[in-house]
Amino acid sequence: MSANSYTDTSMLQEPLQNLLLERKPDCIVHDVFHRWSADAIDSAGIPRITFNGNGCFAHCVRENMERYEPHEKVTSDLEPFIVPGLPDGIELTTSQLPFLGRPPNGGGLHKRMRGSDEKSFGVMVNSFYELETAYVDYFRNELGNRAWLVGPVSLCNRNVEDKAERGQKTSVNEQTILSWLDSKELDSVLYVSFGS
Repeated sequence: MSANSYTDTSMLQEPLQNLLLERKPDCIVHDVFHRWSADAIDSAGIPRITFNGNGCFAHCVRENMERYEPHEKVTSDLEPFIVPGLPDGIELTTSQLPFLGRPPNGGGLHKRMRGSDEKSFGVMVNSFYELETAYVDYFRNELGNRAWLVGPVSLCNRNVEDKAERGQKTSVNEQTILSWLDSKELDSVLYVSFGS
């Protein structure tokens, strides 16, 4: 089943609870966006690990936003603030983080996801150590989270033909890209790809 983060899949909660009580697995890894799944798994008394497609950087920003609430100290959603405590000086605005926004628009999904993480045995993170070393260390050591790096994870291409074609097609003309690159100073462009 494919669903975005706002699709209500809660109709699966009861069947999942019944399956868990019948089968009693040793542990479950569940997607944090199926918000009801944590309650179902916890009610069956089964240890669980959450999986969230974000890397450690996003987790660190989220936790420090919740801990220090710098967005509550600004007078507008467009006023910049620094997220305290991070390895780097990260400047954001509340308008860039609608899930943390002021009620009635923000906050609910974020708080529910955070509660799910707190009760879990740990978190599987879609990242790898060399990509965000400082934030992996901060997430584990400073914030005290159990984290297993399992990335990069992509669900985009599932069959062999799709995987073989990754990176072969582009929606932008190759000459346009090369012209743009040629217009930049030497060694001034950094390209980072997080998947397809």
